[in-house]
Amino acid sequence: MKFHIAINLERIDPSTDMLEMRDHTLEMVQMADEAGFEIVWAAEHHALEMTIAPNPFHLMTWWADHTKQIRVGAGVANAAYWHPIKLAGEAALCDLLSGGRMEFGVGSGAYQREFDRMFPGLDQKDSWRYMQEMLPQGDLLSETHARQHSGLGCGALAHHLRLCGREQLQHHELAADVAVFRGREISRDAR
Repeated sequence: MKFHIAINLERIDPSTDMLEMRDHTLEMVQMADEAGFEIVWAAEHHALEMTIAPNPFHLMTWWADHTKQIRVGAGVANAAYWHPIKLAGEAALCDLLSGGRMEFGVGSGAYQREFDRMFPGLDQKDSWRYMQEMLPQGDLLSETHARQHSGLGCGALAHHLRLCGREQLQHHELAADVAVFRGREISRDAR
């Protein structure tokens, strides 16, 4: 049997001090590490009163820096909010800084109220389309991981992302002259 823990900087009561929550969260992650848990998962949430979790890679990098063996996972990065190249870069840097302990998860988001605040007019029920568009980008993450762990490091990652950026954007083309990124139409000329 394998053990995982999913945790964020969450509070139930607004009077709870966020610095105390930060410290408590880290203590729980360290306890899970010492107890032999395999993965700690961080979610992505925006503009929710109960949590601070705008980028799971920040939490994962912080946790990895304060633990020894537990893997750190994005559970999940919301595909509707991320450009695939930015997501690949964040994931590759987190993996590098964590010593190769990163687990990657992408999803379609949970709460309509987050979508309303982040991108008014974008329906959460349609966000699976962005996740479906993101899935072919797994090749980019795999290539980036292979380059990074073959000694090429972040300089090679940045160069690789610049070279393949135009090609990767093609995955977001939906109609003859329109691409959709984060629920907004962008003319092909604007790219």
